[in-house]
Amino acid sequence: MTPAEHALVRVLRELSGADVPYEDQVRMRTGLTAEAFSEAVQSLAAAGTIARRSAPLGTVLYLTELWSVSAAAVERVMGVYAGSSGEATRQLYEELEARGPIGIIATNLFRAQKNSARAKVYRGGGYRGKAYDRKQWAMDNLAEALNHHAGKLGIAWGWGVDEDQAHHNIVLYVDLPEGQVSSHTARRGQGPDYPGTWDGQRLVGATRVCHFAASVLGRPVITVARAPSGA
Repeated sequence: MTPAEHALVRVLRELSGADVPYEDQVRMRTGLTAEAFSEAVQSLAAAGTIARRSAPLGTVLYLTELWSVSAAAVERVMGVYAGSSGEATRQLYEELEARGPIGIIATNLFRAQKNSARAKVYRGGGYRGKAYDRKQWAMDNLAEALNHHAGKLGIAWGWGVDEDQAHHNIVLYVDLPEGQVSSHTARRGQGPDYPGTWDGQRLVGATRVCHFAASVLGRPVITVARAPSGA
C-alpha cells in the first residue's frame, strides 16, 4: 500500500463502529489532498479492500473485511431467531449491544421481529400478550435509538399509517442495507414521518433483520452505555 492508502485504511478502522465514515469526513481525517484521497479510494476499491454505498447524508466508505457477513454468523442469528433458548438470545443481544449504537438498533429490531412472530403463533392466553408487550417495548427502544443515532449511521426511518388495516395500523419503517423492514403497532412513538412508502415485499422482514444483525456482529466491539437486555 502507498502511504495515502495506509492513511485511509487507518482512519476507516478508527471510525468503524463509532461513527459513519462519510467520504468527506474520512478525507478530512486523513489530511490528504483531494487528488491523493481520490487515487487512494480508487486503488483500494479496485483491490476490494474498501467499498462505497449511498446513504441519506452522503456517500459512505467502509472496509469490506469489517462489513462482510459470514455464513456462520447468519446461521447462528437465524438459529436464535427460530429457537427458544433464552440464554442464546441474551448472549446474542449482549454481543450486538457491544457494537455500539448500531448494535442497539440491531438488538431491538431483532427483538421486535422475534416477539411479533412468537405472538402470532400463540393462541391467546398470557404468552401472546407478553410477546406483544416485549415487541412494543423493543419498538419503543428502537425508536429512541434511531432518533438519537440514525442520522450519523445513515439510516432512513420513520412512521407511517397502513390505510388498509383498521387496527394496529401505525407502522415503523427502517431502511437497512439489506432492504426495508417494517413493524405494525397500535401507537406511534418518537421520531419523524417516514420519507418513503412500503416496498411491497412480504415475509422478508425476518431474513433482512437476521442478515443485518449478522453483519453487525462482524463490526468491532466498542465501549458504550447499553440498553436493558431481555429475551
